[in-house]
Amino acid sequence: MLLRPKGSDDPDTPRGDQNAAVLARTRDARGRSLDVREVPVTGSVDIEGYGPVAIPYLNFYLVNGGVIVPVGGIPEDEEALAIIGSVLPDREVVAVPGAIISLGGGGPHCITQQVPEGPFVPA
Repeated sequence: MLLRPKGSDDPDTPRGDQNAAVLARTRDARGRSLDVREVPVTGSVDIEGYGPVAIPYLNFYLVNGGVIVPVGGIPEDEEALAIIGSVLPDREVVAVPGAIISLGGGGPHCITQQVPEGPFVPA
């Protein structure tokens, strides 16, 4: 999936266009083109005292039989959930509040990353 916002007023549109162009000409090891599904929706919510925070719909987390997707309680959520559900039809799409996680710099995928075993060794 590729975040490719619609509308020239979205500051991420040029980067999304560049990414789409690169992926369109990219081939896998067997020379096949990639099956890229675009997500043309972005959302943000205002958090009191902090201002606008982006909702990172594609920072979802895959679990057995499901996909956990951050949402902001805004109209854009429905379109994003529908697109993700269409790409992952064998999984239950579960929406979770994502604004505060996003304020901290990520989404469900970021906060569920593996933690190496053993003691911390400073660099």
